[in-house]
Amino acid sequence: MILGMSIATFTLVHTIISLIGIATGLVVLAGMLKSSRMPGWTAVFLITTIATSATGFMFPLTKIGPPHIVGAISLVILAFTLIALYAKHLVGGWRKTYVITAVAALYLNVFVAVVQAFLKIGPLNALAPNGNEPPFAIAQGIVFALFVWLGFRAVKLFRTAGTLTMTAGTTGARVNRAIRPMPETMRPPCNTECLPRRNPPSGNIPTRRPCSSRSRMILTVGASGRERSRGKALSEP
Repeated sequence: MILGMSIATFTLVHTIISLIGIATGLVVLAGMLKSSRMPGWTAVFLITTIATSATGFMFPLTKIGPPHIVGAISLVILAFTLIALYAKHLVGGWRKTYVITAVAALYLNVFVAVVQAFLKIGPLNALAPNGNEPPFAIAQGIVFALFVWLGFRAVKLFRTAGTLTMTAGTTGARVNRAIRPMPETMRPPCNTECLPRRNPPSGNIPTRRPCSSRSRMILTVGASGRERSRGKALSEP
């Protein structure tokens, strides 16, 4: 008995959880390729993927095998995913960390699913009964290459909220700009940065426009792998 269930029932629950993790992970990965956060799907993916690895250690253990090693690696990877998403909020390099670790965790889930498919599905097991025949190696190679390509694309295409991707000039160089509020200490004084109003019809001396704290932004510009920050003061009429 495991958690009050027979081994057969617990195995079924474990399999269902892992399939949900794979399905939701593929949805999240598709969202990354469209630069969509999808917080609900992401939460389900992370919970079920963690549960898949954790419940894998609850089966009767005779010796440490590949499933336990893969499960331990997956839990370590998912720890970085959680930190990047919920603690660091995908700021800076944590965006890339989140994408890489999330895709890696999904790949490990699919890797185990392929192993189980060759063990449990008759036609596949006939092609690779020992798990080291060419059909098994080819299948895993295709899965690995596909996830490497998808992960690379996700890192390039996934952007956090407030980040814009622009094409500059005739060379087609891509410039990423993340707009964030300017810190209070970096804001210039209003009497030196705000533009004067136009002369009113009465001919009075022009006055300066009132400054708005909402109008000041920092543009963090990333180009060719480098980032720099500059302050830009805007004013409202």
